[in-house]
Amino acid sequence: MKIRCYLAPQEWDLPTARVSGPQAHHLIRVLRVKAGNRLVCFDGKGTEAQATVQQVSQKDLLVHLGDRVSSPARPWTITLGVGIPKKGRFDQIVDQSTQLGVDRIIPLATARGVVRIPTGKVDRTHARWVQISIEAGKQCGVSRLPVIQPVTPWRTMRTSLHEYDLALIGTLQGPYQGLSSLLSDRNAGKVLLLIGPEGDFTEEEIQQALQAGAHRFGLGSTVLRSETAALAAVSLISFLLRERQGPQR
Repeated sequence: MKIRCYLAPQEWDLPTARVSGPQAHHLIRVLRVKAGNRLVCFDGKGTEAQATVQQVSQKDLLVHLGDRVSSPARPWTITLGVGIPKKGRFDQIVDQSTQLGVDRIIPLATARGVVRIPTGKVDRTHARWVQISIEAGKQCGVSRLPVIQPVTPWRTMRTSLHEYDLALIGTLQGPYQGLSSLLSDRNAGKVLLLIGPEGDFTEEEIQQALQAGAHRFGLGSTVLRSETAALAAVSLISFLLRERQGPQR
């Protein structure tokens, strides 16, 4: 299995880069990387490079970056906005939606959301989500990582729906439109997927989204947890968008 290493975009200006912190600790102490070993480095924005370890110390390592290859961006983007669920389940959403290729993740503060991140922990929580995304990209061979926005109030989210070609809101309350027809009838280059917290969006939030141009959809008759609904919807939408582009995609 290829060992993958994340390097932030600003670290690619020179042919050599220094890896430090927890990632270096894992490479040195757990994977036992030595000078001369080969790695695959990626920047989270579609660029990868074969790299050779030049030097290993107690706390960091120096790598030489080889030829760089950039993967083309898809002709669509998926933004996932989710009411923050309890018990750390947003960590799971970040991990698995990174694996599924989501482009942007927005943690939403909604009326029925019970999770409130203390002011003193906001930056630390956001940093943890970013690190979870990086680890998912390393393990799963993802070259593009999602942008993870700060916690966003619903009132801010609903005013930005016009920025998307297609905004979808998953709810427990019908009437629904089919995802297949919604995606095939429109030029869905920028897709926004909204999933509520435990207890769903309120009726007022749903109506506000619909008035702003969103379309309501459902995922069956069972009541799904937020993380299950989010990942099921992302999978379905990704599949339908690929099918619309044809087998070459």
